[in-house]
Amino acid sequence: MIRNMATVMERQREARGMGKVEFAKYCGITAPSYLTFLDGTANPTLYMITRISDALSVTVHELLFGHSREGSKKTRVAPESD
Repeated sequence: MIRNMATVMERQREARGMGKVEFAKYCGITAPSYLTFLDGTANPTLYMITRISDALSVTVHELLFGHSREGSKKTRVAPESD
């Protein structure tokens, strides 16, 4: 999940045209904390995850899994009847 968060965060940072330090402040975290996301060693609290998702205007699900819930819905196939 941390790698997914890093991917989403980097995508959002690039879309906003921000540097890493500026983006970390925008997300309400320190630059060293942001770098731990990028290198995969972060161990964020639920509070931190929620704060980042709010700052980026993405759902927690999208932040953690890299896609929105709508994009992850699978079509259900009805069982065959005899």
